[in-house]
Amino acid sequence: MTMALPSASVRLEAVDLRRAGTIACSLLSIGAAVIHFAVLGEHWQEWWGYGLFFGASAWLQLAWAAAVAWRPSRTMLLLGAAGNLTIAALWLLTRTAGIPLGPASGETQAAAFIDTLASGFEVAIALVAPAIALAHLERITLRPALAAVVLGLAAVAVAVLTTVSLVDASEAGGGHESGGHDEESAGTDGAGHDEAAGAEHDQDHETSPAAASARVGNLVVSGAYVRESTGEEATAYMTIADFGAKDRLVRATSDAAADVQIHENRVEGATASMFPLDGLDIPAGGSVELKPGGLHIMLLGLRQPLEPGDTISITLEFQTAGRLALEVPVRALAATEGGGQP
Repeated sequence: MTMALPSASVRLEAVDLRRAGTIACSLLSIGAAVIHFAVLGEHWQEWWGYGLFFGASAWLQLAWAAAVAWRPSRTMLLLGAAGNLTIAALWLLTRTAGIPLGPASGETQAAAFIDTLASGFEVAIALVAPAIALAHLERITLRPALAAVVLGLAAVAVAVLTTVSLVDASEAGGGHESGGHDEESAGTDGAGHDEAAGAEHDQDHETSPAAASARVGNLVVSGAYVRESTGEEATAYMTIADFGAKDRLVRATSDAAADVQIHENRVEGATASMFPLDGLDIPAGGSVELKPGGLHIMLLGLRQPLEPGDTISITLEFQTAGRLALEVPVRALAATEGGGQP
């Protein structure tokens, strides 16, 4: 005697476009959160306020991704759109007008792939989430197989792009934008963390090139520029801030000059003289400003004249933090402080 067993079949339900859109937004928010977590440490080293902003942004984006995937609501979608739009707007502000707060206040940053990608994710959420909240997309359905393919490709795309951005930032500068953990990281914000608009050294900000800024370890170098040469010598200025234990600048080198020295101007009686230094102490939690009429870096035996608009490489070597390479712009004498004073 034979018995016929009832056949069991699993029927997948269609996925409406509203549900698919919320899942896609959740994936984008996770990608942005991962990037913010990845750069949290180096920004915290620069200033606790920067680290707090990136940490809070990452946790909020992760929490929103979970909430909107579990139980999406119109309020939740609109809040997510507003929050991500705010973060993206702040990113645009730091790339155009300058950082609004902290030790790097007023400095503009160059856009690197990693932060551009995170902002792209955030702008996409800001555009898609309101459409999901306000339109009746639940009336449009996707076949189960098609929905699985579309959402699967979206997940893979977010994962691949996020991974590539992290690898790119690590290779380009040891982290985010200006580098951070890599002692050989390049300056000018090229990712990496930075390029800045050192207004304190610039009396003609609209026509002078932006000063260089970068970070290595606990040190932040900002407002770096070189004055155009009038002979075989030129001077470089910058501010070095220390957000950790004390350090020391032991030497500087440049391909543009035969010799690079750390100098200090001293006034003895009615005579001002320059004296070479064997190093420069950077106090813990403090900063040292290299400026006309005071401390400066002297480039001797220039290999070619330095003209406004040029850029030269200067490498600073610190006792603890290690080496930091900067791409430093050349400015006209008329656009710098101190006239012809070194």
